[in-house]
Amino acid sequence: MSASSWRRDWRREYGAGWAWKLGLLSLLLIVRGALDTLGDADLPLHLALGEWIVKHRAVVFIEPFAWTRPGAPYYSYSWLPDVVFYGVAAFAGGPGLRILNGLLTAAAGAAMIVVGRSAVWSPRTTLLMASVNVAMLGALVASVRPQALLFTLLPLAWACTYSALHGARPVRATAALFVVSAITANVHLMFMLTALPWIAAVFTNPPPRERSADCGVAPVQRASAQPCTAVHNVQLRQLFHMAAPRLLVVD
Repeated sequence: MSASSWRRDWRREYGAGWAWKLGLLSLLLIVRGALDTLGDADLPLHLALGEWIVKHRAVVFIEPFAWTRPGAPYYSYSWLPDVVFYGVAAFAGGPGLRILNGLLTAAAGAAMIVVGRSAVWSPRTTLLMASVNVAMLGALVASVRPQALLFTLLPLAWACTYSALHGARPVRATAALFVVSAITANVHLMFMLTALPWIAAVFTNPPPRERSADCGVAPVQRASAQPCTAVHNVQLRQLFHMAAPRLLVVD
């Protein structure tokens, strides 16, 4: 979809001030995230690991803190957000971390809007999926955790895949997908989920697409809602699997 047609769809759906409305929603999401607490029990560990990495200029591979297991291997699979969290805390303290959490909340919604444009969703479907993504982030992930970045990076992987398969610049979209996957691999163990869009594309083998008023993406055949529903279900299952370990923890 071209930028002009995408803007035209949003203008027709939400009026001439649609961009200002999206900007206001983003600002409200930032405020909502900034008002969240910083009471997660893992936050001090992430900050300590980030400080260790910055001071030693190396990723942690050997247990740096626990005296009960000196010399044991340590898997710092979230080293990148640990460094970011520590840098923000060192520069701006608690308020900086709160603002960062607000930005992560807004980014989760913005990433779904990027998906909606790449997948040719209608504006209503796009806002619905963005709302679901933000709601799941707020309900299932504590503030300032590496998992929060997945709610932005994984939708971006979907957007890159859509653009690589159906867009006008597949090489650039594939390169962007590689970058997103590389970043995700240094954020959380669930980086393998960035491959899910390609797996879904291979096994579903969707027919040619055209605009649809209710779903946003539909095949040329008559069963217009089925492919769109399938894609939404895959994405919702992906978000659930991303948060499932937190749901299964028993104190």
